[in-house]
Amino acid sequence: MKTTVGNELIMKILLAINSEKNHKKIANQSLRLVGRVGYDFKLFTSLREHKKYVKAIEEANYHWYLGILRTSVISGHTAYHYAERNNIELIVTIPDDLEIPVDKKAEQRYVIAFCKKIEKYRQKFESGEYKNKRQLGAGVVMERVL
Repeated sequence: MKTTVGNELIMKILLAINSEKNHKKIANQSLRLVGRVGYDFKLFTSLREHKKYVKAIEEANYHWYLGILRTSVISGHTAYHYAERNNIELIVTIPDDLEIPVDKKAEQRYVIAFCKKIEKYRQKFESGEYKNKRQLGAGVVMERVL
């Protein structure tokens, strides 16, 4: 399902982090990025680790002023099945150990470049130039939900 923005139809994008055992370091790494970019975000984890990741989100919100919801942690599902059920066309999978700069200006440049790259690839997926899956760099993968 495409969303209408102005006169354009655009594809829905979901940022997903599949994580198993990195709840201690994730607050200072990948959560900083997804909290700043503004796309719909979900963190997929096992049922056993659910509370630990909710605590990690609260820690990231406190230290980095992010505003990520506690309901962003999804247990027992994969990103692909979640996207199919919620009519989302593109999934951007981010590794849970993604390093981003600590310096404030360097972090802002990194976030802006990341958003520009996602938008460029989204347009290429929409036009049909890319079909299934593309590597965006640093372990980040964008794929179409069929």
